[in-house]
Amino acid sequence: MEALAKLRFDDERTGHLSDLPDITEELLGMLTAFVEIPHAGSVHAVTTVWRQQGPPYDLELSYEGLDGPLVLRFNDDTHLAGNVIPKKTVQSRWDAGVSTWLVQQQLEAIVSLAKLAEVANALPLADQQIADAILVLLARLSGAPEPPRSVVREALRWLGQKVDVFADEAAKTGGKAAGALATGTAGYVAMKYVPGLREAIRDALRIAG
Repeated sequence: MEALAKLRFDDERTGHLSDLPDITEELLGMLTAFVEIPHAGSVHAVTTVWRQQGPPYDLELSYEGLDGPLVLRFNDDTHLAGNVIPKKTVQSRWDAGVSTWLVQQQLEAIVSLAKLAEVANALPLADQQIADAILVLLARLSGAPEPPRSVVREALRWLGQKVDVFADEAAKTGGKAAGALATGTAGYVAMKYVPGLREAIRDALRIAG
């Protein structure tokens, strides 16, 4: 099918619109990667129309209310709306990951790597208790048949930001960052788990949105 336009979202994910009988279904599929349909929500995107000359322009893709409509709102306040009911047979990446227990396995791996790297002890004192609580929470959710997406997403975002900051500082100082990973053999052993931990968190966030 011939492509019409490309949408680029704020996290660099992209979607493509094609010559389909019902483009709203394809737009809905893109939105479900970010929003827990049928709950209301919106995401920002930049679109490029391949058959039209001119620069890319911004739009907001949203699902308003619990039963639609699906709305494309442009930066000049114009909008297009289409009533659509999401097909329950079409699973989002998150739903598919949860139903196959892939998400739960990822959470279990993240908790294990964080413990091996002693991440909580490596953080500033003000963050240590929060990190411990988040790891306990993720460990419990790894055994839940339907972990809440929004809770998992926010917990991973917080943990991921802290791990990124620590890893970047450690790289700049040759591993002599604050906390338990500062120096010595223990620090070397712990730091070898940090790259895998960062990637595991990023993978899980790609699914959580």
